Amino acid sequence: MVEEEANAVSANSSMTLLKTNLAFGGQSHLIHFLAQCALVGKCPYKNLLNKDSQYDWSPVHTSDIASAVGSALQGSAHGRYSLNGNTHMNLRQIMDAIETAADRSPGSTRGPILPPFDYLWDFFYGTGADLNMSRLVDFYEKNPVSDAPKWSETSVEHQFTLDKIVEEDYAHPTMVSYKLTHTD
Repeated sequence: MVEEEANAVSANSSMTLLKTNLAFGGQSHLIHFLAQCALVGKCPYKNLLNKDSQYDWSPVHTSDIASAVGSALQGSAHGRYSLNGNTHMNLRQIMDAIETAADRSPGSTRGPILPPFDYLWDFFYGTGADLNMSRLVDFYEKNPVSDAPKWSETSVEHQFTLDKIVEEDYAHPTMVSYKLTHTD
């Protein structure tokens, strides 16, 4: 994928390609989903609770992404860039922070005893946003992305912090059909 990105940027000298890290903010699906898992104490995907997670995420706030896109649209810089936050955490550390914000003990959220079979899961439930997030985590664990220079045209103003997580705020999914995104 890196080669294709480099080819695209070299073919169009005015292109700006921003590769965002894990987004957090009001409507970030993975953080919202993990908060829902922490609140009920269980998660359908063991890899989202992995104590051996190696990939260091650098969560970036959605407003910082919007600022970077605005700056890129104004033509401030061209090329391939990584858009990251300033905090580096593996997924287990992120989940521990979420559990703490939800007044749960770190490590208290449990995964399934037997992981669901992808094809069977797809047949009964469809490929939803949560399954895609689980696959995204697997992809980044196996293919760390850190080769692009960091975007520095705008500053990252928001540190990765979580307000107190209360159940009422997470009773509903971030999308109408959270499990079946293809029905939206």
